[in-house]
Amino acid sequence: MRALLALIAFAGSAHADELRPEQIPPKARALADRGRAYHDAGDYPHAISAFEEAYALAPSASLLFDLAQAYRLSGDCDDAVWMYRRYLSSNPSGDGRTLAESHLARCARPAVATATPNALAVAEPAPRAIVPPRGQLEQQAGGVLIVGGSVLLLAAGYFALDASWASGSVSDPSVKGGKGAESPPIASHSESSATYATWLGVTGVLTAGGGVALYLHGRRIERDSHVGVSATPHSAGFVWVGRF
Repeated sequence: MRALLALIAFAGSAHADELRPEQIPPKARALADRGRAYHDAGDYPHAISAFEEAYALAPSASLLFDLAQAYRLSGDCDDAVWMYRRYLSSNPSGDGRTLAESHLARCARPAVATATPNALAVAEPAPRAIVPPRGQLEQQAGGVLIVGGSVLLLAAGYFALDASWASGSVSDPSVKGGKGAESPPIASHSESSATYATWLGVTGVLTAGGGVALYLHGRRIERDSHVGVSATPHSAGFVWVGRF
């Protein structure tokens, strides 16, 4: 789909000097017929695919109109608007122009919920949820793990200091010479704090390390996703259509 949009942007608008019937490759004609059969059956994704391949072989204004119709009926108003505009830029006349202008006006304006018994309702596409790319999600998750691991390491440091203080208290002669019941509880407290410090330290290192790895992997994915030619209705680039 995007490959065709880039192809049209690169080649420019369809003009009146289209191919004559005898110049149209048989494969392009067969693909166009197949696309219209899919369209009539309500299979718009396959219709779009067939029209795209036909246009790549033999560009024509009629195929732009067919694509605009298929995009609109599949719920893709954004691409339908662009296709209708490319079709109208070829200066068509008659019913095709009137129909394209009517559908373009409906797709280009915000959807208004109306229900009239004698009017043909045109389904407007539902708003698309904006989902961050995978690379950004991994970076965000990695950042959370790094923060969580850092908190665990701070807690481990606290228990390590507490264990060190308790151990020092046990070895202090003034404590040993004090009440006999004081030394065993302090020793037990020291061992508990040392255990907490060890487990929290190991968990913190693993969590923070995993967060760093996940963050770096997300950065690499995001960097790789920017390599190549962007194919959008507003940008041009090199296009290769490989479906034959």
